[in-house]
Amino acid sequence: MTERSTRVTVSTNSAGFARSCLTALAFVGAIALSTATAPAQTEDTPPPAAAPAAPKPVVPKPAATPVAPKPATPAAPKPATPAAPAPAATAPKPAAAAPAAPTAPVATADDPAPWIKICSRDADKKNVCLVAKEFRSPEGQLIASVAMRDVEGDPKKVLLIAVPPVVLIQPGMRVAVDKGKADEAKYTICFSNACYGELNLGDQMGADMKKGQNLVVTALNIQQKPMQFAFPLTSFKQASEGPGLDPTADQQNQEQLQQQLQKRAEEAAKKLSGDAPKP
Repeated sequence: MTERSTRVTVSTNSAGFARSCLTALAFVGAIALSTATAPAQTEDTPPPAAAPAAPKPVVPKPAATPVAPKPATPAAPKPATPAAPAPAATAPKPAAAAPAAPTAPVATADDPAPWIKICSRDADKKNVCLVAKEFRSPEGQLIASVAMRDVEGDPKKVLLIAVPPVVLIQPGMRVAVDKGKADEAKYTICFSNACYGELNLGDQMGADMKKGQNLVVTALNIQQKPMQFAFPLTSFKQASEGPGLDPTADQQNQEQLQQQLQKRAEEAAKKLSGDAPKP
């Protein structure tokens, strides 16, 4: 399958997500979008063979009149019939962000990747915790991520956000809880697989995240169209107020999650290959 990137595909290595969250202070992560294009449809016109055949009485009867309609009838439906399922099968891929956002509330009921809290000691022996969440496609592909950084002794909390690299840097990102007031997050750095931004988390937004439904991150792509990423907040309060996990102790759980996501991706790939039109 050939793909062009209007959204950059990001690694599905959720096993390293715990470590990537901890290294989010250096803003290293893996996210991408995948894109596909719909095939163009052409229409053939019958060749003007009737004009030279007109003077001869024998030619129009057997060949000119019957042969022209016969190829025209099967040729028109054949391109039209396979062309219809092709865009339907690839429709979620050209704008991975747009179709995935509406499915976020569905994933809330049975969220395979809830918010997790990971804590460790920094060089100053201070306890640094990240309360993190991933945004994944239905196939398990990592699209975006967000993490709240909480440093022991520092009352200020920071949201670290990663989105696909196909974005406009100048406008920044907009972050809101549900349909509440949106705050602006500034981009700090971009890599080939993701762009990272930061937002100083105010007390009001922090409280809203504990009782809201979704944390909505909006970025503008290079066509100046908004891309929205909705992170369900159903497990945020429990994760943020609960004890932190040791990254090494949580590695086994991350590996199990990675296996589940890999299996889901393989099943989705088989389904897409089965739905693809045959040549």
